[in-house]
Amino acid sequence: MPVNQVPESTPEKVAAAAANAPATAEDAHAANVKEYGQYVAAEPIYFGAALGYNKGDAVPADNVARHNYVESGQVVKVGSKAHKDLRESLGLPPLES
Repeated sequence: MPVNQVPESTPEKVAAAAANAPATAEDAHAANVKEYGQYVAAEPIYFGAALGYNKGDAVPADNVARHNYVESGQVVKVGSKAHKDLRESLGLPPLES
């Protein structure tokens, strides 16, 4: 079986990755809140045969856009009426305003 070789990064690639890194822990936290705080799964979402997200799990905004989950009804927007109904159906307390 052949071994997959990973090419070494160039200084330019390393510099580009470092330039996109958050400057502080607070910046990293804010980026995570923005990415994972917008949508939750309205139903189990599968990737082929593998479960990707359970009903009620946070779904990254990037995946929502890439896979058209809003259009297919597989996610709901956090804070919406559908989200409140979903939390209630799961026996979760309402979100604080």
